[in-house]
Amino acid sequence: MTDDTAYLAGTAREHIIDPETLREVPTHPAALVAWIADASQAVAPTDPLVERRFRTELGVAARLAGELALAERQLVRAVELAATESPAIALRARLRLAHVHHWQGRYAEAGAEFIRCVTAAATPADRAFAHQHAGTCAYDAGDFDRAAAHFQAALRLRLASGTEQALTESSRVALDAADACRTATAVATELDRLVPGGHRRIRDELKRVLPRRPPHFGVLVELRCPLQAGPVPLHVVAGLFRYAEHIGDAIEELVADGWLKRSANAVAATPSAAAGRALDPVWGTPVDLLARMDAVVHGAIGTSAGPVFDALATADPPAGPAVRLFERCNALRHHRADAHAAAWHAVGLTATSVAEIPPADPVRQDVATVTNRTASRPYRPLSTVERTELCALLRRLTV
Repeated sequence: MTDDTAYLAGTAREHIIDPETLREVPTHPAALVAWIADASQAVAPTDPLVERRFRTELGVAARLAGELALAERQLVRAVELAATESPAIALRARLRLAHVHHWQGRYAEAGAEFIRCVTAAATPADRAFAHQHAGTCAYDAGDFDRAAAHFQAALRLRLASGTEQALTESSRVALDAADACRTATAVATELDRLVPGGHRRIRDELKRVLPRRPPHFGVLVELRCPLQAGPVPLHVVAGLFRYAEHIGDAIEELVADGWLKRSANAVAATPSAAAGRALDPVWGTPVDLLARMDAVVHGAIGTSAGPVFDALATADPPAGPAVRLFERCNALRHHRADAHAAAWHAVGLTATSVAEIPPADPVRQDVATVTNRTASRPYRPLSTVERTELCALLRRLTV
């Protein structure tokens, strides 16, 4: 689902809504910056009504351009001026100012104001706007259940009141995005249970059949599927083990000991039959779930923020349904891992430093939100019903 509608078309503030971030993206950023520069040099009108409109336009434009301090100054004054006009105009001025606070990362403050605006709104249209703003604020704060509730309320109000199609569609897009993100978090919970559990079963079976235990046994188990499909590029190995500080030394030792051949990146004595013997007894023949996971994984190729997912998603060595399902689960788990690595790297963190930041820290929370948005990409093509069914099927699996 996409939303390529241009809002404020024909003006410097023309923009579209990004369907993943749900933020406005200026259509003509250079023209917007130039307009802001010119408007900032102009003398503010003396008539209160005209001044309020002037500061509103400048404040909204500044927010779109990311000039949030300027946006806040202009919209604080617009709120003061709007207080002398109608309640509806005053309410919209408050929404615009709270929107700036939202973009400044002041989620609790902005969210509380949006809720007050929901209560104060006198018309369905204004109440829908307040719910929509409250939803996008919760979405950026990573509270996808609360975001979805607000988007659903906005959509219901807009459908009932016959609001213009573009606004109704923006609520649909937002609701779908929030649902995809909460699906990503729900699936991640199951994959964090199933994949390590599956690896343990495979390791136990390999210990039973191998004549001797190789060094760095867990490394071999993790590399089992991509190695069976062919040589694994070193940058994919690095991505798979990005949190393992001495992975290079482990690979060297495995090569020296004969378990890996550098020229072909192949693993000795890790037959796929071992994985089947480990997983078949607990997963049986999960044909329906495998078909769904195949579709999700194949449809997500090219959407990852890192190199590991595509390498795993395109590796499909001969195996039974249970093993193939396990490999699909493992691939999707690494889609999220790729997303998380890209999110912390974008804010200048490392695999070590991101783990040292307290969970309640705003930076850590923003990393989590961006991770969830990117990790939701495999589930966006699915309907709400299909997402619910997928989560239910994964929950039924035991390890």
